[in-house]
Amino acid sequence: MKKTYSLSRLLACIAVAGLLLFALGTVLGAYAPPLQYEQQSLLLLQTARMIYTDGDTIYVATAANPGASATAAVWQIKKISTSGAMQTVTWANGDNRLNKAPVNGPTMAAMAYQ
Repeated sequence: MKKTYSLSRLLACIAVAGLLLFALGTVLGAYAPPLQYEQQSLLLLQTARMIYTDGDTIYVATAANPGASATAAVWQIKKISTSGAMQTVTWANGDNRLNKAPVNGPTMAAMAYQ
């Protein structure tokens, strides 16, 4: 026995399938990182990075050259302070230029931040 379906029923089935796929994509999209993080991860592969933590404070030094020495003045260093839900970012010597030498974590922490 051959079944036949009307065009309106076929379109209704396609619409329901589309809504289900949209809902599934929305749910899965909630667990996928935003594009900016994917781009940032790619950037991390092309830079050198040092991270030092001291309590609720994180110091991040970044150099454009992946092989940069910690003693070379080719780094930018930022300080991320956390107080409750508030984060404050300040830069070593008040700027984000690539002209600092982090050497090590305590040296980064001892720099002046503005």
